[in-house]
Amino acid sequence: MFKLDIRDFSRSSYQGLENAKQEISNFWLEEIRRNAEIATVNILTNEQRLEAEKKAKADNKKASGAVQGLPSYISTWGLHRLAGDGVKYNNTRSQATKYKGIVYLKFLINLQEVSHNQVNFTPNEPRTLIDITDIHAYTGLNRLAIQLAKEWSFWAVPILGEAE
Repeated sequence: MFKLDIRDFSRSSYQGLENAKQEISNFWLEEIRRNAEIATVNILTNEQRLEAEKKAKADNKKASGAVQGLPSYISTWGLHRLAGDGVKYNNTRSQATKYKGIVYLKFLINLQEVSHNQVNFTPNEPRTLIDITDIHAYTGLNRLAIQLAKEWSFWAVPILGEAE
């Protein structure tokens, strides 16, 4: 059993959401670069950068809603399903749901960090969560995930904006 300083928990959650926000922004910069067939993001026009910012801001609002639903999602379906959905949305071709894959993966990475790797799992491999044989370890991790999800939910609006 380990002790968790609530300030570290908040700091980690805050940083995890900041990382998700940055990755959503990077995703849209890269998408616009690819669609314009430009070699690097550094030579995007101001108009293209503004378009990427606008799309990232819209996705951040949707991501805020997804984050606020995490405690309920994990309570209902469990971590293994969250990991499965994270993989599904990350691998989708649809730009409309890519933000969910980013948020779910960043959340699982954050969970792994705050749990100090006491339960061995790989954030982007749902099978590693399904294969945990120690029921106490899985339920403990699930409970920690619900608490982390509540902390993420608290910070969602200040970092990502009001949910859409």
